[in-house]
Amino acid sequence: MTVKPDRYEDFVTTTRKAKAILEKHGARNVRLLVAMTAGQASGSFALSSEYDDFTDAGRALDKFFGKGWR
Repeated sequence: MTVKPDRYEDFVTTTRKAKAILEKHGARNVRLLVAMTAGQASGSFALSSEYDDFTDAGRALDKFFGKGWR
């Protein structure tokens, strides 16, 4: 993700909502990472999360992309 100029607070608000949704569906250790590089990736962010196993991760993705997402 790359934040548009003057939209950082919106980004933080949206990321907090995303974290709550991920945790609701079983994610643990939800982290927001900042890319500390030069070039095109400068100023980029990555949101990562962990699940107990691939089955749990798959169930969460099914909910996100299917009818069960809320």
